[in-house]
Amino acid sequence: MKTAADANMAYDMRMKRVKGLLKDLERLLYKHEMRQGNRMTDWSFVGDLEHTEEDLTGILRFLGSGGVRAVASDNPLESVMAMKDSAFVPRETVAKLCSSCAEKMERDGLKALRAGFIKGAVVDCELRNATQARHKS
Repeated sequence: MKTAADANMAYDMRMKRVKGLLKDLERLLYKHEMRQGNRMTDWSFVGDLEHTEEDLTGILRFLGSGGVRAVASDNPLESVMAMKDSAFVPRETVAKLCSSCAEKMERDGLKALRAGFIKGAVVDCELRNATQARHKS
């Protein structure tokens, strides 16, 4: 039978591993920065950091930071449209786009939606609005 002591011991072990990985990340970021300094016109380094930033943002959201980098720019729609489809968009950000959607999320117990789902809804809405505008003219 697993006990609270087992859980605590496993937690401590995992925490040490995660902290070790964070130290490795710091070291690798430093090396990456040095390599980029030798090849300042190489855009692949920017792509590396974009991927890293997306993954780290996902980890922060998973661990419950919610508001950390939830909106990358002043325009929440622009931020969502720039995200990977698989990235989670917190309910707080959805509320800035559609308050009734965020209210429904809360009623349904949802803390976040995938960016791809939101992008699809935005495109559907824009198509509907464009069609309605053409019919009015």
